[in-house]
Amino acid sequence: MTNTLRLRFLCVAMLLGPLTASHFVSANPNQPTKRSVAVRRFHPSDTQAPVVLHDLTVGGQPRKFALIGGTAETVSMAVDPNAEFDADDNSFIEQIRFKVTNRSGKTVRFIRFIAHFFTQDGGFRTGNFDAALWIDYGHTPMPKETPSEIPLPPHHTATIALDSVLDVSLRRLREDLTKLNADVVRVGIVINTVTFEDGSKWFYDAQTSPATKISMVAPKSVVDECARQPQNGAPRAACALRYGLQRC
Repeated sequence: MTNTLRLRFLCVAMLLGPLTASHFVSANPNQPTKRSVAVRRFHPSDTQAPVVLHDLTVGGQPRKFALIGGTAETVSMAVDPNAEFDADDNSFIEQIRFKVTNRSGKTVRFIRFIAHFFTQDGGFRTGNFDAALWIDYGHTPMPKETPSEIPLPPHHTATIALDSVLDVSLRRLREDLTKLNADVVRVGIVINTVTFEDGSKWFYDAQTSPATKISMVAPKSVVDECARQPQNGAPRAACALRYGLQRC
């Protein structure tokens, strides 16, 4: 798949999310709704992603990941009943946390996850997600209160928390969920992009891009751009990542 198509995939997710409401409203306020959080796999079953998701919790309670595929038909497929749980409203979404372990032989410096949200009468039936949220490891503290190490060496584990995305993303999430006015019954977590310290990348469809030469010293123009960003903030880290630099 070309980089252009991958960009289109990301842009669709961006337009439909980073999701976002000032409060959550259930479409069925008198009855809890069955929900599930699934790993959504787009890559072939005979290939393995360089990172693995595990130890899912929702509201601090251990939950089991379901597994669905990348096609529309798999979105509404029956999952292990043990992967389903009750939730009164969509506020459970911000309480989703899970661990990710690097099972590759290389150090990971950035992971982009995309959460696809499916409502009972919308995406769950059509197979098209109703909204989406980008979740990035490597750019901002994750989780906020006890940040995981960055980068992530082989066999090391980080914690991913949906409530630790950028504040603007959370605001949009709440707003968009309110506009949907429907119960999100399934959340699909996609491992969209894994970027290694050598600059090589793994994409959601198991395609890869080769390592790039990483310069330890940035060109002056890049240094000037990065210097305009907050010293300890995500923009400076994003600047370095954009130019394939370890630091700037």
